[in-house]
Amino acid sequence: MPFSLFILLLFSIIILQSVSKYEVEKQYFENSKTMDQLESLLYTGIHQFEKIADYPLMKEEVFTFDVGVVSYKVMEESEQQVTVQFQCNTWNEGEYLVQIIWNPIHQEIIAWQEL
Repeated sequence: MPFSLFILLLFSIIILQSVSKYEVEKQYFENSKTMDQLESLLYTGIHQFEKIADYPLMKEEVFTFDVGVVSYKVMEESEQQVTVQFQCNTWNEGEYLVQIIWNPIHQEIIAWQEL
């Protein structure tokens, strides 16, 4: 009898450990997927910003995509550089905030800072 209880306890511990490991891996892959979506949104949003940067620049704009939205806000603007803050949000609550310094003359990013 005590031996069978010991075996039952051992199998229960192994099963609980396996379930715990599965939940951790599941959460990791969900977080990885959200981060990939956020990075994709950011790059697509910056690409859209580059397309409209030739025209008189709007101070704020929101782009909507399949996996979420990207909004930008012009923080500072001069002839040599424009500081723009991008906020990316996925539909499943992911959020990513980046500030870039854009050179409108050469149409390139000078600096990049994750917030």
